[in-house]
Amino acid sequence: MLMALATRGNVEICNFKASHNIALLKKLLNCGCSYSKKCDTIYLKVPTNLVGFGKVAADVYPHFPTDLQPVLLTSALSLKQQTLVTDNVFQNRFNYVSELKKMNANIKLINNTALVKHSKLTGNKVYATDLRAGAGLVLAGLIAKDITYVYNVNFIERGYFNLANKLQQVGANIIEKEEL
Repeated sequence: MLMALATRGNVEICNFKASHNIALLKKLLNCGCSYSKKCDTIYLKVPTNLVGFGKVAADVYPHFPTDLQPVLLTSALSLKQQTLVTDNVFQNRFNYVSELKKMNANIKLINNTALVKHSKLTGNKVYATDLRAGAGLVLAGLIAKDITYVYNVNFIERGYFNLANKLQQVGANIIEKEEL
């Protein structure tokens, strides 16, 4: 859903448990998205004029999940208004920010908080440092101008089964490492 937001695409997700994702859905609504549900399927509609996330505090359930923090932070780079992201669970969760900065991301880190401003990302060679950071870097590549090479994809593959293929099915231009 965050990838759809950052790329300004609408998406339909099956087998979605809305009750497990209330914090995410609230952030999407606050940003300007809308959604509808039917049974276990959710339809996310992403407008072109998104307003931004504001303040996001990643914390233990039921708060915003720390596991989504890297993808949310990366998607915030595509928004016109700044976002303030605090991670109250893992202070070192921001270790991927240096990789985003290689792509011209405007992010300022102070302890466990990141101030994220709209950025026009450019492709570069970046290295996933863990599973969640890797997903954020893949998203950065999707919204960047020019080609992005994401290395250490073994981290991503460990937790996101067949991610490249799934993103290709919704229109992403991704070439898997075996095809390079």
